[in-house]
Amino acid sequence: MHRDLTTRRRTILRSPLGPAAKLLLWEIVDHARHGRGDCTRTNAALAAGVRLPRRHVGRLLDELSRAGWLVVQRHVDRRGSVRRRIRMGPTLDLDDHTRESPALLTAGRVRQGP
Repeated sequence: MHRDLTTRRRTILRSPLGPAAKLLLWEIVDHARHGRGDCTRTNAALAAGVRLPRRHVGRLLDELSRAGWLVVQRHVDRRGSVRRRIRMGPTLDLDDHTRESPALLTAGRVRQGP
């Protein structure tokens, strides 16, 4: 389902995510053409954009992916370099009233939802 930028941002703000995860997710949505495309930025570029350590960004990406907020795809380009695409996951596209996330991300840790 296609969601506009305002709806995606509202979903992020109302989510149970921690502040750092919300900030990173917001940054990714902005760089993925407001969620309609892919974000191909490196961890270092994302970290600079949200002013978080690069390793913390990597951990948050893993957690957001496991929780269904993002889908991270890796592929090899024509030159043999491994590239990454970050897309919006199913949790970000659920309606606020029907949100049943596979996991809740809180305080920097993933825990299974109710």
